[in-house]
Amino acid sequence: MKQHRSLGFTMVELLVVSTIIIILSAVGLVSFTAAGKKGRDGKRATDMQAVRSALEMYRSQNGAYPSSTTWTGLMTDISSYLNTASVNDPKGWAYTYTPSGSTYTLKSAMETVTTSPNVTTCPAGRIPQGYSSCAIDSSITQCRCTVTGL
Repeated sequence: MKQHRSLGFTMVELLVVSTIIIILSAVGLVSFTAAGKKGRDGKRATDMQAVRSALEMYRSQNGAYPSSTTWTGLMTDISSYLNTASVNDPKGWAYTYTPSGSTYTLKSAMETVTTSPNVTTCPAGRIPQGYSSCAIDSSITQCRCTVTGL
C-alpha cells in the first residue's frame, strides 16, 4: 500500500501558532501603551519644571509671581524666560496656574493611575519628581499633580 504524505500544516498546528502570535501581540500592545503613558507623563513633569523655573526667574526680576489667572496669560507673562510654544500637554489636556499672593500652584493631569479594590494611587504609586502632591480629580476622572511655589 502506498503511503500518502501531506505537504501542509494541520488545522490544530495553525490554531496553536495563531494563538501564540495573538498572545504575544497583546502583551506587546499593553507594554507599548504603558510606555506611551509614562512618556507623556514625563513630558508633563518636564513642562511643569520648566514653568516653575521661569516663574522663579520672573519673581526674582519683578518681586512677585505673575498675577494672571489663565494659562494663556501666564505664558504671555513668562515668555521672556521660557519658550512657551514648547509647553503644551501631549494630549491637549489643560495645565492650570493659580497665583496665591506669595506662592502659586501649577497643575497637570497624569495618565499613569493605578486602581485596585479600595485603593486608587495616582500616579501609579509615586509622585513624579518636582511635584508636591497628586490626587484623583473626580470631575475629570484624571490624576492631577500639583507643583507649589517656593
